[in-house]
Amino acid sequence: MPSIPTEGTGTLAAKGVDESLDLGRRHWALLRQPSRVGRAVTIPLTAAAFLALHHWGGIAPVRLWLLFLILALAGLVSALAEALWPADCTNRQLHYRVAVDIAATTAVIYTTGWGPTLAIGYVFVVANEFTKHGSRVWHTALVWTIAGIIVGQVAIATGVAHTKVSEPEVHGLAALALLGTIFIMRLLGWTTAQKEQAEAMVRSSELRFRSLVQNASDAICVIDAEGRIATVTPAIELVTGYRPEEYHGKVGFDFIHEADVAQAGELYVGALESPGRVLRGELRTRHRDGTWHWVEVRIMNLLDDPNVNGLVANFRDVTERREFEEKLTYDAYHDHLTGLSNRTAFHEALKRALARSQRRVQPIGVLFFDLDRFKLINDSLGHDIGDRLLVEVAERLRGCLRPEDAVSRFGGDEFAVLLEDVAALDDVTQVADRVLDALRQPFGVAGREIFLTTSIGVVVCSGTSAEPGELLRQADQAMYRAKGGGGARWELFDERLSPPMVERLELETELWRAVERQELVVYFQPEVSLCTGAVHGLEALVRWQHPERGLLPPGSFIPLAEETDLVVAIDQYVLGEACRVARGWMDTLATVVVSVNFSPRWLRRPLAFEEIDAIVEASGLDRHLLQVEVTERLALGDEDAVITLGRLRDTGVSVAVDDFGTGHSALGYLRRFPIDVIKLDRSFVDRVDRVSPEAAIVQAVIDLGHALGMTVTAEGVERAEQVDRLRSLGCDRAQGHYFARPLPVAEVAAFVGGERRPTLTT
Repeated sequence: MPSIPTEGTGTLAAKGVDESLDLGRRHWALLRQPSRVGRAVTIPLTAAAFLALHHWGGIAPVRLWLLFLILALAGLVSALAEALWPADCTNRQLHYRVAVDIAATTAVIYTTGWGPTLAIGYVFVVANEFTKHGSRVWHTALVWTIAGIIVGQVAIATGVAHTKVSEPEVHGLAALALLGTIFIMRLLGWTTAQKEQAEAMVRSSELRFRSLVQNASDAICVIDAEGRIATVTPAIELVTGYRPEEYHGKVGFDFIHEADVAQAGELYVGALESPGRVLRGELRTRHRDGTWHWVEVRIMNLLDDPNVNGLVANFRDVTERREFEEKLTYDAYHDHLTGLSNRTAFHEALKRALARSQRRVQPIGVLFFDLDRFKLINDSLGHDIGDRLLVEVAERLRGCLRPEDAVSRFGGDEFAVLLEDVAALDDVTQVADRVLDALRQPFGVAGREIFLTTSIGVVVCSGTSAEPGELLRQADQAMYRAKGGGGARWELFDERLSPPMVERLELETELWRAVERQELVVYFQPEVSLCTGAVHGLEALVRWQHPERGLLPPGSFIPLAEETDLVVAIDQYVLGEACRVARGWMDTLATVVVSVNFSPRWLRRPLAFEEIDAIVEASGLDRHLLQVEVTERLALGDEDAVITLGRLRDTGVSVAVDDFGTGHSALGYLRRFPIDVIKLDRSFVDRVDRVSPEAAIVQAVIDLGHALGMTVTAEGVERAEQVDRLRSLGCDRAQGHYFARPLPVAEVAAFVGGERRPTLTT
């Protein structure tokens, strides 16, 4: 009965098979070495050839045993030389090794009697040395080859060696063979050197490329067709905290935030379907510390490239950039003090609500209100108390409204509420009553008990095609009627009680005449260098010297002018006056730049550049002393106006973005549009001297502006602490009531001369 092999027997058998296979592999590895294969094959074949030639008399009459002995000794000493002096030997050792090979070759070929006619044997020997030692063997081989042929010829001449070729022909053949051998060896040396140089360049390029890839800040990942990670560079640890080996063989989607997996899948499929095309996206990837980091991904399909055979994805950590952009976006739509949405966000929400109301034929309500006598609180208790009070007001508003109701702070002490899904007017007025009641309760701020009241304007719109601006104007008018009635109440907008359009037309007519009669007056507000304290520029600000109402600020007539081309006439007048006065200052004052605000309506006109250029040319003002200011919204959205600004800038006029941060702030347009100066809005400057998000934003904007080669000016500076903080943040210039209010022309010289200028704090 056959025995069943035990586990130990099987293991021994398997071990024996493995040892046999390993022995075979070692023998095969030995045979793969060219020099050993050459000796193992060449020497027996040469011996067989010598035996046949000796039998037929084709070689010198040397005893056969001596011939075989010389052949065997030649192979033996060559093998010993190779073992004793390997490929990385010194130059002296290389001479020893080549000398042994040449001597062995000389002994063999001259023993046969054919001497120099077999000089090709030297070439074969030297060729083998070239493969081991490179081009440096050329001179050494040449020296010993010449020596070998000379020794062989001397042996023939003295009768020590036999020759099948008669003398002196054999010596002539030796000379020719030597020349041919020298030529061939020189050619081998040159080609080997070229090959070494090319290989060195390839190695250097590979090492440089590997170093760049290994030390790049961007992580590079190769993904196979099944979505598994095949290769990833060490930079991945900088991005995600995970070591490269922790990714190998895993599915890349496992590290992506579940909300971004769909987008990652689209990128992956898109890359598979579009070889050679770069696809981009931003995803969240898991970090070792448990957080999610935003990365910018660029992926390309290189499956058809045999050197890659995968999809190549580049990863760059953009978390800080995303957070900054989200902060800018948040600030663009939110009030920095209360956290409520701002005027821009409310306007857009109202626009969407009106569209829904028109589709559903369902009314919406708007409440617009401000706090009664709030200025008294600011003036008596200070702005800090006023700010804290506004924050408390915002909290109470949130508490008395539904979560879906939109509440916004428009600025100062003005608030607005948007009510959707209301059934009737009573629903809106009930909310107004709740707001009144909530704000009547005393506020405890800084150890004080403060009582507030508010006046509310109410507008209800049902299924009409009203515009957001019109509804807000109506609510504003109703609010002023509530204030006129004593405050602490709400008033419903009544069109019959609103100012008639005739009054608007009369006001517009008066404004046209004001331009014609030169009732407009240009004041100048200084802009001071925070580095030197010198006046760098003066911003031209228009006022209306009304014959009956007195000096009117721009807010009382510019909004009306902006609705018509009247604002263009005002801009043209202000530009002409500013340039004329500034031209006179060129001769009497230090060099100062005059800034003029331009409306979008003028800049988008086809001949705007020609009109502006003609006014400046007529004044004689140096164009480098003129700066035009435009709003942030204009810089973003009006291509015609931007073209005009670019042409002005080409003539030497500088361009400033006014009220930066209050519009749709975006980083891209700062690089794409012709901008020289960023003017930070006063809403950011107001709290810059405190520990606040605004200070961080101001620092970021200053750094960004400087990186783009722009100057940064802070507006609305009112306190010495703000000056100190802005200087420490690297802000270039500032303007505001701390330095001076807008000055009439007659007072500008005294201020620029330093007679009335406040000194910078240290």
